[in-house]
Amino acid sequence: EVPAADPGRDETTASGDDRVISRQVLVHALATLPARQREAVVLCHVFDHSTADAAEMLKCSPAAIRSLCDRGLRALRAQLTEEDSHA
Repeated sequence: EVPAADPGRDETTASGDDRVISRQVLVHALATLPARQREAVVLCHVFDHSTADAAEMLKCSPAAIRSLCDRGLRALRAQLTEEDSHA
């Protein structure tokens, strides 16, 4: 028998050190976003708040949160993809 992969474990990293580096890269990438985009992305995608909850916390509309998250995530993807191509 072969044990199934642990769904909570990231199979793409070889060690705990790699996860720390990845977290550092993500934190650095988040720091490059404008404050409102960063706040929206962190609330919705890190802390898993709903769009409505994030909108209430940031005192804006849910549509504004969706827009901020969309722009922030696109910027993060572009930045992280660029960093991967230089590594």
